[in-house]
Amino acid sequence: MTQEALSEKLGLTFQQVQKYEAGRSRLSAGRLRDVAIALSKPINYFYEPFPAAPQVRDLERARIGLLKREAKKLVDSLERADDLEAAIQVLTALGPSHR
Repeated sequence: MTQEALSEKLGLTFQQVQKYEAGRSRLSAGRLRDVAIALSKPINYFYEPFPAAPQVRDLERARIGLLKREAKKLVDSLERADDLEAAIQVLTALGPSHR
């Protein structure tokens, strides 16, 4: 479709359509909808695809990795034997399913 034909469908001047195409003017969401209708395209035609959202399992792995790093920092910072023994008892109480 030519810029002239699009401008007629949208009720705009040819120059305004040129500004939109060149990026000199911004399209509002409503105007973008009008353009999509005029071109017989779905609205998502104008957007780059978003990367797929990470799976819940990936987020859980990342969370566990962060917790492990933080726990290691905490244990490494312990200087007294009693504190280290208490940390070992807490980790043992958590059991293997929580590590």
